[in-house]
Amino acid sequence: MRALFVASPMVGHVLPLLALAHAILDAGHDVLLATAADGVDAAEKAGVPAHDVATRFTMGRVFARSVSRHPVRVLRMAAGDTGTEGVGHLFAEVTTRVADGTVALADEWRRISCCTRGSHRPVRSRRPAGEFRRSWSMP
Repeated sequence: MRALFVASPMVGHVLPLLALAHAILDAGHDVLLATAADGVDAAEKAGVPAHDVATRFTMGRVFARSVSRHPVRVLRMAAGDTGTEGVGHLFAEVTTRVADGTVALADEWRRISCCTRGSHRPVRSRRPAGEFRRSWSMP
């Protein structure tokens, strides 16, 4: 079996996947984690193979771009506002940066089990390669 894990490029999003990834590795299967930036380092330090799907990605640049586009919403989020609009704008920008690299990696692995941070269960893709290409943004 081949398992491709996908996580946002932050340590806090990668760490919850590592125990499951190690269990699959220990069972003798192939595992790869698709992420970027600090996520790649965290996975590799934990002994889980990782692929950088967005070279030169930094959260600082993404945060700055989100602030410049939606200053009030994102800065409220940074100040502790419990609303989700700022987070939505920030992660729309993150997703836009990592989506193409993630889809390209998945195309290489074709017909694999794919786990995301939200589901924590294997899901077999039934869509043809390339059908996932979309642009993520919030109004």
